[in-house]
Amino acid sequence: MKAFARRLVVAAAFAILPDRSPAAPPPERVGADIVEDEPGWVPFSFTRDIVPGSALDFSEFLDAPAGKRGWLRAVGEHFEFEGSPGVPVRFNGVNVCMNLNILEHAAADRLANRLAALGYNSVRFHHHDGRICGWSGDGDPPEGWKGDGSLDPVAMEKFDYLFAKCAEKGLYATTDLYVSRRVPWRAMGIDRDGFPENDEFKALTLLHDGAFENWKRFSREFLLHLNPYTGRRYIDDPAMPLLCTVNEGWLVGGWFKVRDLPETAALYEEWKAEMAARHSPGFMRGSLAPSAAEANCWQDNSAATWLFMAWVQQRGHRRQSEFLKSLGVKALLTAGNHGPNNAPNQDFRIRLLDYVDTHWYVDHPDFPQGGWGLPSVCRNADPVASIERLAPNVVSFARAAGKPFTVTEWNFCAPGEGRSIAGLYTGALAAAQDWAGVWRFDYGHAAASANTAPGPFSVPDYFVLANDPVAQAADRAVAHLFLRGDMPTLAPRLNLVIDEAALVRDGPAPGDAAVCQVRPELASVVWKALVSTSLSPLDGAENFPVSVWGKRVGCETNAIPTAAPDNPHVRFSAEEGWFRVETGRTCGVFASAGRHCAGPLAAEISGGKAVSVVATSLDGEPLPRSRRILLSHLTDCRGRGAQSGWDGSGRYRTESWGKGGILVRDATTRISLALEGGAASPKVYALGFDGSRRFEIPASFDNISGRLSFDASVRGDDGNAVLEYEIALL
Repeated sequence: MKAFARRLVVAAAFAILPDRSPAAPPPERVGADIVEDEPGWVPFSFTRDIVPGSALDFSEFLDAPAGKRGWLRAVGEHFEFEGSPGVPVRFNGVNVCMNLNILEHAAADRLANRLAALGYNSVRFHHHDGRICGWSGDGDPPEGWKGDGSLDPVAMEKFDYLFAKCAEKGLYATTDLYVSRRVPWRAMGIDRDGFPENDEFKALTLLHDGAFENWKRFSREFLLHLNPYTGRRYIDDPAMPLLCTVNEGWLVGGWFKVRDLPETAALYEEWKAEMAARHSPGFMRGSLAPSAAEANCWQDNSAATWLFMAWVQQRGHRRQSEFLKSLGVKALLTAGNHGPNNAPNQDFRIRLLDYVDTHWYVDHPDFPQGGWGLPSVCRNADPVASIERLAPNVVSFARAAGKPFTVTEWNFCAPGEGRSIAGLYTGALAAAQDWAGVWRFDYGHAAASANTAPGPFSVPDYFVLANDPVAQAADRAVAHLFLRGDMPTLAPRLNLVIDEAALVRDGPAPGDAAVCQVRPELASVVWKALVSTSLSPLDGAENFPVSVWGKRVGCETNAIPTAAPDNPHVRFSAEEGWFRVETGRTCGVFASAGRHCAGPLAAEISGGKAVSVVATSLDGEPLPRSRRILLSHLTDCRGRGAQSGWDGSGRYRTESWGKGGILVRDATTRISLALEGGAASPKVYALGFDGSRRFEIPASFDNISGRLSFDASVRGDDGNAVLEYEIALL
């Protein structure tokens, strides 16, 4: 995630652009405090651990211990274990960040148990590299710290234990060999005080031998480290089958800091000589030297600059992967796991990676005053009203035909008021597009996130699930729609074909830019056909060529026609702001008002705003015949005293996250559920966040129509907010 650099939201098929989604109309109250006794908000108290066997215990999705089926393989567009050939594998994971990677043993036990119960079967250990080397990067380095990539034995012992406990539960691991570890200039052989920025070091690993050697040292130390709790070196452990060489490591991230280095100039001359040998002299007519005056790739989008950067990227990844293979790495390798998704970068993914990975965020924050401190702003646009530009739809086109596709960071971020749609939307899309894995960012990044009881400052912020009960409850839908496979994969195929001749052989003409190729009608296409890109037409697909170079910066707005029929399992209306999912075992709706039906589920929403209702079978039977059903009724939540509101310029501004407890936006929805089998006495229970039954909800069951009806109200009978219900048929 972000690696403490700026984030631009992906908003075109092969380019990264700021999110220009239309903002919702400003409310009457701007920058309003949310306080405990404000009408419309209900206090919420919770514990984080799940009661075994309860309706919220999803540990059935695990096949423990991780690694027992051998190494993971990329077989076409799926993962498979070598011990279970022909059986596709999907990962539903979560990121564990920063100090949450180095817990005391009791806390690590709690966290592993909890993640297993939440329905994850994978963990991404992230922003861990600085911690296990003995310095987080905050404050001054500890005495004797060298920054040469060697591991700190105390921190590493804690990481080893957490890894082992997660693997024991059946949680597979993925991680990056560089994220945010601070590397002194002198540790790279450069006579200079201080440290490069993270994005600068990432670029240097591709350009500078000293930086590359430092990356190699850490990779060697980590991968060859013997975990005493598993008895295996990490390089030998099939419980960690996926590796990224450098997180968000496109050269463009640190380009302005490295473009004038002697190493860059030398590589540029090497690239020019190679191009001259391979192409006609006319190929170089449109090329620009990577100088400060000419190669501002973010502004003039120089085609030659993008080609050169992609060439450096390929050269660097070959060096990195060859080194890892020389150590004996069996894990599958990826890189370039974020935008820009232009044609030169997509060419790199198609040619060199074992699987394609990327990241997307809805309502990722921006910081007007810089850094990562408040205030922050986001679009806070209705996710359905802005569905044509929604990040997950756009990112779907980064898939390379014939390779597994994963998203190791995704989030509908707080304080976005529509983020309760997150699990319903992401689970349905990931399954419909047949992705191989998704990892929510993040469960937490402070050690306190492993505590059973949240503290007074444990309130919702941008990403942390441990402090955001609405986001965590929404995430449960991913386990059923994607991991269990309730949402069928789309059969029609739509493939965008990159003009390889224009990209690799012909080259750009003078003045050409690397345009973003095409902007299809994303919302309709990704819900009608499985999408991908390739360098040549794909058998059995509708193939559409895309432009590589153009005369202007920006997006083409060409719509892609497709003969694919509408998806019977997903319906939405951007104009009316509703989204519905209907499958045999999971049905759900997202809306702000009105009566909405999805299969056997009917929800009449009143007194709400951006409400999600999801019903799912817990016993695996079709929803109408299930004897045990989980129903979530989700709105929004904030910390008590949080200050946020529209700033008058179409941006939603947050000044404070609040403290001292969590409040949930009130709403009431009339639920009606069609049930078969002559059930005589269905019971409805309001659940605690640990899955325990808090109290019974009054409900009626009509034996003639076979419909169960009850009111789902955020304001529970005991005065505390209710988010989830268990329906038990006795």
